[in-house]
Amino acid sequence: MNTKYSLSFTAGSLLFNETIDVVEIYLEKHNWNDTRKYVLSENILQYKTPSASKRIFSEIKQRIAQFTSEDLDYLLASDRETQLGMIWIAICLQYRIIYEFISETIPNKIIMLDNKLTYTDYNRFYENKAEESDLLAKIAPSTQKKAMSVLFKMLRQVGIIDKEELIPMILTPRLGEFIMQKDKQLLKLFPLTTSEVERWINE
Repeated sequence: MNTKYSLSFTAGSLLFNETIDVVEIYLEKHNWNDTRKYVLSENILQYKTPSASKRIFSEIKQRIAQFTSEDLDYLLASDRETQLGMIWIAICLQYRIIYEFISETIPNKIIMLDNKLTYTDYNRFYENKAEESDLLAKIAPSTQKKAMSVLFKMLRQVGIIDKEELIPMILTPRLGEFIMQKDKQLLKLFPLTTSEVERWINE
């Protein structure tokens, strides 16, 4: 996991389709420079300006760099729900602030039978982290607000929340297998009941 705090995920939300397109091209070329040239020259990401395409490509590259080529092969061979979960994991591994918010908040919510995940939860979490991090403390309130908005949009796109309601999840077999092979701590990135967590850990 990236150990530095960053809020640069505001460049885009989940970017599901764009990520799949980039992964496909990267696995064909096995070279990031060649992948970048092709994606930009062919306007694969379908953005109106070259600068926007460059920014989004850079964002996607950072995220999927958390995975090996074998992981990316596994991603492409999987069903959509598994792909959503894997892309979410990549985002969490790239962005420490997201990883910590989700892994420290959601498991406690599940245990306390609290099915709400709100902006208030995030703001309280961020304030606590900012007390420990000069970098987070110095980020402008407008940037903090945008980051929170983008994060909650991603949570809806992945299917973790609906409005403010946490949606208990059952992992697909392929996503569960990926997590258990990668790191069982990644289970904390999803709203899983205690029985669902135990099912995978004890399987």
